[in-house]
Amino acid sequence: MPYTAPEKLNTKALALLLEKLYTAVPALLPLIAPEGWKNSRYHHMMMYERQEQYQNYIQSMADMGTKQYRPHSRYIAPNPDPEEEIDFDSYFGITFPPLYDDHIEVFYTLVDLLVELTSCSFLIRNGAEPQYYVDEDGTEALLYEIAYRHGHIDQYTYDTMATICSAPVLDNLNQIQGLECIFAVIRSEGYALKHWDDELLYIRELQEGYDDLSYAPIPAQEKEMTQQDIRKRIQNCLAEYTQSPVDPFDFRSIVALFNRRKICPIILAYLHAYDEFPIGYPYTYRHYNEGNEWI
Repeated sequence: MPYTAPEKLNTKALALLLEKLYTAVPALLPLIAPEGWKNSRYHHMMMYERQEQYQNYIQSMADMGTKQYRPHSRYIAPNPDPEEEIDFDSYFGITFPPLYDDHIEVFYTLVDLLVELTSCSFLIRNGAEPQYYVDEDGTEALLYEIAYRHGHIDQYTYDTMATICSAPVLDNLNQIQGLECIFAVIRSEGYALKHWDDELLYIRELQEGYDDLSYAPIPAQEKEMTQQDIRKRIQNCLAEYTQSPVDPFDFRSIVALFNRRKICPIILAYLHAYDEFPIGYPYTYRHYNEGNEWI
């Protein structure tokens, strides 16, 4: 399939995008958290994860205090003083995102959404190659740099770079709002989107795997079981969009079904930001079929 390898967006270009995303946070925050970020389910998800990590730490301290000495062992069990336990705020004092910092938590969430967006679809300029993706490892250093430069973290936290909390996933309307924010930023830098639907890619990959099994030198029973599994996986994907029977190996019909039924947050957000569809939408058979090029 014409899925050419993208290039990693260079650090200078990425830094410009992230700085603009940082600046866009105050306008986005009341949209995705109208009652305040600290009252949002997204902040609660992050705090729940931190609470779990802190409880694991407390439990490990308790376990260390109850270990028994073992005869003829060089291991000496520690016996920590309960008063030496670190409180919750101190435990996360040098971690990222910093505790109770709404701006950075939202910024962190946006950057994670940008990385996820370009894990399948890509950024392009002037409708032509090359195409770019945002590297997750490359964003981490820039996240710290921007947070430090704007006074959200101190020098020690910046040097430590201890990212300990995962970003929450925006859902429903909030995801569209977050994507609109991202698209407004990338449009301002002259980029457009080359869109690939991850489900269609997955189905096409399964279909190709099914075809390859016809020539695989494996026992017939194993081959049949694997083919049945592939068929079931495709049917599970299609069940979200129709209850009517669809041939799981008729890719043209599947593409037509997705154009009729699939509501994609990426497409909606892009349309709002650019007033047009991205390259790759509406979906077409040839876009996902080996040996063809994009229109």
